[in-house]
Amino acid sequence: MSRKVEARSARIGVFKAGGTSILIVKNSKYDVWELPGGTQEPQEPINWTARRELREETGLEVSIRNLTFAGSTKYWGRKSSFHECVLYYTQFMDTKGILQQYPKDENISETMWIDFYNSRIAETMKFHPFSQFALHMLHSKLKVNS
Repeated sequence: MSRKVEARSARIGVFKAGGTSILIVKNSKYDVWELPGGTQEPQEPINWTARRELREETGLEVSIRNLTFAGSTKYWGRKSSFHECVLYYTQFMDTKGILQQYPKDENISETMWIDFYNSRIAETMKFHPFSQFALHMLHSKLKVNS
């Protein structure tokens, strides 16, 4: 009998003021780039999850207010299935925030600001498929709100 795992997680698209650069992190376990974030801890409000994960992965402190969209993904394996609901937040900040050179999170090997509107980035960097989808969704949501 297979084991069923359900999780809630939060990720955050952090933009430099002006909205042209977005922060990404490299997941060393899977060798992919993604938006900062991770799994909710028991009894933790989900927006606090995004804030905590951002701090652990990048050293940045921000207040989390803007829920942008939610997504869901499922994985099936031989011994287990996994369903994850992901809430995506956005936050704009001034550029005074200093990224940690060596993130506290052992699964993060690098942090980087990238040009959010450069469509060639997805072609040249290896993104987690759901993060690639999230970047596309952020593009469309931010165009509607601007």
